[in-house]
Amino acid sequence: MARSFEVLLSTLTALYAKAFDALRPAADAALREVANIERPRGEFEQVKAIQTSLAVLECNVVNMRQLLMSLLDNDDDLHMLYLTKVHDNPSLLQGDVTFDVDEVVAILEAQLQDIYGIVSHISLMMSNIQHTARVVDLMWTSKRNYLLLIDMSLRVMLMLMYCTNYWTGAFGQNLKSNVEENEGLFWGTSLVCTAWTFGAYGVVCKVFLARGLSLSWHKRV
Repeated sequence: MARSFEVLLSTLTALYAKAFDALRPAADAALREVANIERPRGEFEQVKAIQTSLAVLECNVVNMRQLLMSLLDNDDDLHMLYLTKVHDNPSLLQGDVTFDVDEVVAILEAQLQDIYGIVSHISLMMSNIQHTARVVDLMWTSKRNYLLLIDMSLRVMLMLMYCTNYWTGAFGQNLKSNVEENEGLFWGTSLVCTAWTFGAYGVVCKVFLARGLSLSWHKRV
């Protein structure tokens, strides 16, 4: 009985170990691709799928470990594992069962050690995946914030140009004046509008910078 019980547990443990070994190369390759590719959208989805498979495997292994631990803590269940001995001598079930169960205990402890190793490897891989997911999320957040800063910067510049457009629109109106003949006024207005646009933009940038927000286009990842 002890031998068949050991073979059964060894087979289950080997199946779990084989399932993890089948997932580990794909997980390692996907994590390397996510770390090296600029936009790892497809690879990130693959990592998520592997993470789901690892979570299911971890749940099964942990449940098996809990089952074996509960079995190890229950003396009555340990004695009932000796089916052949109990079948040949039913009187053993009369009163307190006192025969030795060290062999089964040794088998359970050995299998629990193997299962603990599998759980540790799965937990380590899950931690690597979660860490990579956080890094990728930070990268995407940084890129999104960078694009928002560019959008805000362009909006500020466009708003300032609208102000100068309103002023220079007076030259295009069909009014009787000598403005079009005054070259100095034309160049003076052009310089004032240019100075206003870039000067006001610089002031706005300094105001935002004083509040901890830089409108610089320099990308900081």
